[in-house]
Formats: sequence, structure tokens, C-alpha cells
Amino acid sequence: MKNNDQEKALEEAWELFENAELKKALKLLEKIESTWPGLPDTAYQKALILERSPSQTKEAKHLFDFATKKDPENFPALLELSENTLRQWAQEAISILTPEVRNELGNLPIFVEELPPDEELEDPNDPLSPTTLGLFRGRILAEDENMSISADPMPPNIVLYRRNIARYCESKSELRHEVHCTVWHEIGHYFGLEEEDLAKMGLE
Repeated sequence: MKNNDQEKALEEAWELFENAELKKALKLLEKIESTWPGLPDTAYQKALILERSPSQTKEAKHLFDFATKKDPENFPALLELSENTLRQWAQEAISILTPEVRNELGNLPIFVEELPPDEELEDPNDPLSPTTLGLFRGRILAEDENMSISADPMPPNIVLYRRNIARYCESKSELRHEVHCTVWHEIGHYFGLEEEDLAKMGLE
């Protein structure tokens, strides 16, 4: 049972992580570990940071496994989600849309990456959370139709972050549904919808 001080420290570390202040989060987690050793929460949060470094993947896996063993309810094992399956479900999400919407989409590319890259997390204009499931990048549809008014030179595309999606759900059926919703959410951004609009449509 965690006490109030533990809870506050872990919440502060998680907030730092969500705000992509990874070095500060790791430093605080190491302090928490020295004060309250053996917490699965600490191990899990440290693993989320360490897995971003290729040289630390082995240690990250060890910490993930430790957290799952100590508290499988809150830190279940990562579900298997191959890149091929993720792409298949993404295409399913598009096939469900109306012909009119699919026609507007054209050949909008969908890429798969493991995790959000550091440059996206450190973007001063629009920093990304390390737990982001997907992202729309580039020109929205209105800009794409009129290149002369576009402020963004990047062609429109969607990227899905495989590990974050796999970690977000507890069953294959949930995974499939979440992939569909994530794709629809990012397509909504392509059509110029804001987060508030997407929330009203149930695509938060």
C-alpha cells in the first residue's frame, strides 16, 4: 500500500514523463527507488524511459517484467502486436468509412513507428507526449488543396506508434478497436477537426 508521499512523488514523476522531461523524471524515479525500493510503479515508469534508448532495452525489459510480476493487474504484460497486424487494422478502419470520405483521403500514407521520436517530444511549438498513440503530420486537407496558402511543406501522413498502442489495451479486441479509433482520430485532424470536435464524436 503506497503512502501519500509515495503517491505524490510517483505522480510528479509521471507528470514530468508526460511532459517529455525525461531526464528529470528519471532522476526523480531513482530518488524514489532509493527511498522506497521495490515499487512496481517505479520500475514501470523507469522502463518507459529506458526503452527509448537502444542500449537500455534489456534493462527496460527487466523492469517491465518486474512490474508485471509484482502487480499484474496494473502492469499487465505487453500484448503482441506485429507491424503487419497494425497495418491491416489501420486499413480496416479506412475501409469502414463512407466512399465519399475514402475518396477525399486518396492515398493518405499511414506509417508505423515504435515510439514517438525525441524530436517530436522536444518540438517547442507542439510537444508530443511520450505515450501518444498516433499523430497526423503535414498539411490539412484545405491546405493540401491549395498549396499556395499552406504553411506546412510536409505532405499529409499519419503515423501509428506500435508499442504505445500495444501497451494501451488489455485484449486483442480492445487493440483492434483502439487502432480503428486512433486512425479515425488522425483522419479527423486531416479534415481540420480540433480535439474538442473529435471528443464530441467519441474520438478523444
